[in-house]
Amino acid sequence: MARIIGEHYEGDVRVSWIDNGDTIGIRYSQDAQPVLDNVAAINANGGAQSNDGLGPMKYEFPMTLLMEHAIERGIPWEKLAYSNEYDGEWKIMGQKWSKLTVDQKRRYL
Repeated sequence: MARIIGEHYEGDVRVSWIDNGDTIGIRYSQDAQPVLDNVAAINANGGAQSNDGLGPMKYEFPMTLLMEHAIERGIPWEKLAYSNEYDGEWKIMGQKWSKLTVDQKRRYL
């Protein structure tokens, strides 16, 4: 009958030393639940979208909303869309987008 003769942790991986009578075995085990919980949290809001390995997107808006916002703020929409000159505006657009109803959002799509 196998018995555990020692255990230690390497990070979050448990390493168990097992005596099988004729042999000594080493077993590595890890609780997958924290990883599964983290993935579930990411997927709770539709998942972490990535763009060709550039990482998760922070904002994504219809082009019509971006153009309308640029007109309201007096900003060239090309600079808002394609440069980092007006990065602060993206947060403002995010706040504006989150306050719209579903029907109002459909108007931009």
